[in-house]
Amino acid sequence: MLEVDPNDYHTKLTCNRENIFADDSWLSKSAISEFASGSPYVWRYHPKQYETKAMAHGTLIDTLVTTPELFDEMYVVSEYDKFTTKAAKEWKAEQTKTVITQTQKDQAEQAAEMLLKKHPISASIFANSKKQVILKMTKGELQAAGVDWIKVNLKCLLDLVPDGKYLADLKTVHNLSKKGIERAIADFSYHAQG
Repeated sequence: MLEVDPNDYHTKLTCNRENIFADDSWLSKSAISEFASGSPYVWRYHPKQYETKAMAHGTLIDTLVTTPELFDEMYVVSEYDKFTTKAAKEWKAEQTKTVITQTQKDQAEQAAEMLLKKHPISASIFANSKKQVILKMTKGELQAAGVDWIKVNLKCLLDLVPDGKYLADLKTVHNLSKKGIERAIADFSYHAQG
């Protein structure tokens, strides 16, 4: 296990899309899901790079709770609410960081406060955990553990590795009912990540 800056995760232990079986190739849950949901040709030569509003919101909260020291390096809060004027568009185009609104920052800070301070169990998990940890298993380690049907190296980025015998990963969901959480798990393949 290796604690990392989450911005560096995709540059460490990279996936060799030309030969996923190579010793220097590492597959993550997102790479496997992308492969399973489309054409192998598109996966190899035209990898998806997209981010939904929900993903961006989750990443913002994740930054505030696991690596708050990186917030200023990653984000800039806009003085504009909308980017419809020429001045606003030009300002946004000049930015090298992710642009967020004050409202987005306020909402993410409210969620972070809930996780880190207001909810005692959550606060305890965050206080007693390593954060942003790469977990890796080589195909040799997998075979030695009796999982000989997996012929690739695997990696994942864990948000939290608490002291104890479990792992924790931060997920944002729209509906916190049991059915809503089950739907999010199924829709986004969170079970596969687990």
